[in-house]
Amino acid sequence: MDEINFSGIDRIVVNWPAGEVKIESMPTLRPLRIEEHGLDVVKQGCFQKKGSTLEVWAGDARAWDDREAIAHDLTISVPLSSPPSAVSAKDAPRLAELVLNTGYGSFSVENIEAEALDATMRDGSLELARCSFGEYRFS
Repeated sequence: MDEINFSGIDRIVVNWPAGEVKIESMPTLRPLRIEEHGLDVVKQGCFQKKGSTLEVWAGDARAWDDREAIAHDLTISVPLSSPPSAVSAKDAPRLAELVLNTGYGSFSVENIEAEALDATMRDGSLELARCSFGEYRFS
């Protein structure tokens, strides 16, 4: 899997139609990882960086609310934890916004801090553990 440089990213958008999506923080000493899990297959997930936004989508390029989409699982490991050498919390990377769009999937988000969480779900679910967001928007 290719290493993805997290530098300069302050917004993550995940468009995932069906399946389980786990987004977790990890030490900043590691690169960002995006892994898609299908039937007996683990591969790098589809993504693109546009300016300061990282967009991630299902490998079969289905729309996030497609009722016919095959469920695949996704794990996104984001380097947001402060390394021991960080002088202060302000030196640690932060997200401005995390955007989650799903029709029939479930999101599990752990140890993520951002200024805003924006989630759009049809029949999906969202579970947050040890997360902090200044603003929440659900639709």
